[in-house]
Amino acid sequence: SLGFAVKGAETLGHIETDAFKAMIETAVKEFPNFKVAATTLRHVITATKNDWSAILWHDGKFFESRQYPGLEILDRVGGGDSFASGVQFGFMEFNDAQKAVEYGAAHGALASTTPGDTSMATRKEVEKQISGGGARVDATVTLHDGDIGTLRQAFGLRDLPVNGQVKGEVVVTAQGHHLAQAAGGADISAVVAMHHGTIPREVMHYASQNLGALFNKPAGLTPVSCLLAVANMRAGVGEVAPLRLRSADGTLAGLVTFDIWRKQMDIVIGTDSKTTGSLALDIPVRIAGSFADPVIRPATWSAEGRAKLAASNSVARVPPALRREAQQNPCFTGR
Repeated sequence: SLGFAVKGAETLGHIETDAFKAMIETAVKEFPNFKVAATTLRHVITATKNDWSAILWHDGKFFESRQYPGLEILDRVGGGDSFASGVQFGFMEFNDAQKAVEYGAAHGALASTTPGDTSMATRKEVEKQISGGGARVDATVTLHDGDIGTLRQAFGLRDLPVNGQVKGEVVVTAQGHHLAQAAGGADISAVVAMHHGTIPREVMHYASQNLGALFNKPAGLTPVSCLLAVANMRAGVGEVAPLRLRSADGTLAGLVTFDIWRKQMDIVIGTDSKTTGSLALDIPVRIAGSFADPVIRPATWSAEGRAKLAASNSVARVPPALRREAQQNPCFTGR
């Protein structure tokens, strides 16, 4: 800091732009070799909502950016650095002071709406912000041979009984006035599959309520010939249907609803009586509660749940490319 005071800076309220201009004028008089002087203007409404803009002095004139009222803050660290880099880009690319302050303010605003001290914003997103548009994200992510244990840890789930390599396709569409808002309301569709894996035989017998386990506790692993999960999520809330797993000891089918932000889930899963032994009661199991510590207990299929399961071969809610991916999975129709 150069130690130049800004009138009104000792208060937490709004500071007039003229006070910052006066400070900059004092600084450039004290240091006449300054070619550019700029600062962001932030009015803190709450910890997560700020009014944001910027001013820039160059060649004896002041330039002001557009206003960003009520900017939703996710992580304010790095906003100033991103502002500075945007200003530098504006001068290097256009040699234009007005564009420089606009690029700086937009880049700093986007940095405040994303985690970490870098903005993760593209030039196109910055320019859309300058023009008053929102952030839009369209992406397709392909997962090849991902370890299911690593995915479990990434989502904060407790240990899963299934082991093996999974592959998947994810389509993300999001739009908002800034990246945080876009991410918060994102539409995400995914198809996850496993063709070679294992599951403990004990789990399959428990899921089917097999009475034989009372006399002879099953041991070891049984191969998973296929697994299919089709997920749809909007703004962090979604469902998985169909969810199917076929093993040598039977076929599981289930319905899942979840809330990423609250880290809550509700799973009802049961076995197909055509694929289990004569001692299996095939009573469904409900797994509900927090991701980290859900409660497991017997459940009954609701009329709505049975209807969804019966219609779960229809995956019209996912994009066509994902629908084709799901339909090629052996677990899709239970063939």
